[in-house]
Amino acid sequence: MAAINIAERPARILVAAFREAGHVRRTLETLQSRGFDPDFLGAIIKDDGEHASLLSVRVFQGKQQEVADLLRQCGAIEVGEPADLGAKYGRAPHPGAVEDKDLKMPLGREYPATLWPPAFSGYRVRHRVLDPKDRVWSFDEVELGYTLREAMEEANRCLRCPEPSCVQGCPVHNRIPDFIVALLEGDFAKGTNILRQTTNLPSVCGRVCDKARQCEGACVLAREGGDAVAIGNLERFLGDWEVQEGLVQRRGKTRLPSTGKKVAVVGSGPSGLAAAADLASLGHQVTVFESLPVVGGALAWGIPAFRLPPSIVEAEVGRLAALGVDFKTGVKVGVDTTVDDLFSQGFKAVFIGAGATVSTSMGIPGEDLKGVYTATEFLSRAKLSRLGASEYASPAVGERLAVIGAGNTAMDVAQTALRLRDALELPEFADGHTTMDVAETALRLGFRQVTVVYRRSEAEMPARKEEVESAKEEGTRFRFLTAPVRFIGDEKGRVVAMECIEMELGRPDSRGRREPVPKPGTEFNQEVDTVILALGYRPEPILAQTTRGLQAQKGAQLTADARTGRSSREGVWCGGDIVSGADTVVRAMGAGKRAAGDINQYLNSR
Repeated sequence: MAAINIAERPARILVAAFREAGHVRRTLETLQSRGFDPDFLGAIIKDDGEHASLLSVRVFQGKQQEVADLLRQCGAIEVGEPADLGAKYGRAPHPGAVEDKDLKMPLGREYPATLWPPAFSGYRVRHRVLDPKDRVWSFDEVELGYTLREAMEEANRCLRCPEPSCVQGCPVHNRIPDFIVALLEGDFAKGTNILRQTTNLPSVCGRVCDKARQCEGACVLAREGGDAVAIGNLERFLGDWEVQEGLVQRRGKTRLPSTGKKVAVVGSGPSGLAAAADLASLGHQVTVFESLPVVGGALAWGIPAFRLPPSIVEAEVGRLAALGVDFKTGVKVGVDTTVDDLFSQGFKAVFIGAGATVSTSMGIPGEDLKGVYTATEFLSRAKLSRLGASEYASPAVGERLAVIGAGNTAMDVAQTALRLRDALELPEFADGHTTMDVAETALRLGFRQVTVVYRRSEAEMPARKEEVESAKEEGTRFRFLTAPVRFIGDEKGRVVAMECIEMELGRPDSRGRREPVPKPGTEFNQEVDTVILALGYRPEPILAQTTRGLQAQKGAQLTADARTGRSSREGVWCGGDIVSGADTVVRAMGAGKRAAGDINQYLNSR
């Protein structure tokens, strides 16, 4: 009997609509168990406003009725051809006023058929990224964001839920469905206006927010087993459009009449920038004091340029400058001046938004050896030296680097180390080859090794999944269930190895993660010439120590009302990492906005 060539057998696609998400999951499992390959197409809204979830399955000729009956048994309310159900559940074209530079489309015209209606898919539109082989040679941004066509297609996946869980998942409660509708309608200015009501940093948060644990994690599509709407990418698209159109600076000129009241903001990170922007727009005279030579706090020194280009932060700082905010860099409150001094200079209110800048140490022998860096020192020197801050020299790194930790900071450190080819300590060759030539050749030959060492397993890594995957693509190595116990130096006091011990997972801790337990007798040495400790950050205690009347916990974290940001001292507000400890950009920004609202009420009552 001749073998049957399955590839030549005619096949058709059936699409099924379901009302219950549980039916979709059960159907997927049933079909897969019987050898079919179904696809979840997503959840959409019918014209009457009802929700429906669709999945498709490829069936061979003669099996359509059998599979259709099976789909109905699993709970499908309708089964049919893609064209029939697509027409029934699809959305009608909507005119818009956008310009697609690729299509040479003038403003005010309807979307062409090739752009509207956007194709609906249960799978999110993947954004473009630089090729790993190319990107490790520069600090250019890795994730390139959406084109107009891609943004439209992805925005069309949003269900516009009557009670959007994504809004509740966002720490600042961005009106996500509303700005997505504005994007779909082509009214990008309206979309950015909606975003600006709740966020000061759309281009920043669209890039660096932990969306999977926040807004996207709460998306109905994700909860039904599909891909969440790429909310961060859509927020970034609108934020970048605002920057490219020059609206960030122009909107910065919109402010209420001056109140004549002075407010000091300590720190220019996310919370400080948010508080300064809101207070300045309300007419107050705002001065921001920043200890570093550049403005932006952790956005400027702590997040590598390949994740957050400096131009994005500069645009937001430019908006504040247009609002009349005065920036004083190189001034460390608590050292160069004090909060008491600020009040004596006529400031009526002070907002403390200093971040968490002190790296956590391990407390093991050898941390003081040459070649052992904290993440704060390593990242700040690597980035600020490239921003022209002459007092910050790029860190010298060797051939075998170990990064201790497994959070987002550890991924930033690992990928930054791979890019520091100009800092590789190699001599100049007599035949005319420069150190750069040798370094590049050495790296191409795999001369530099960057290894992330983590005491738990990969499943417990706190870093965002996409950051871990990006680091792997670029050649970062991972060693799990391993912990250093001491760093070993040579006669010159430079690290040359670290003694490690293997770990195993024991009982869960208070956060539900299984505690790592050392395995006796598994000690070993690993050769290294550079170690970066990326174990987290904590606030510096100087402000708590030098400011009368401020209550603090853990020696450095200031105490403040969670709703208003008011501290224990009259006229002083606090927010961001100085209160919460190291946390996300969006939460720090939200704290700054809440405090600004309360400061405004305080000043207006006097």
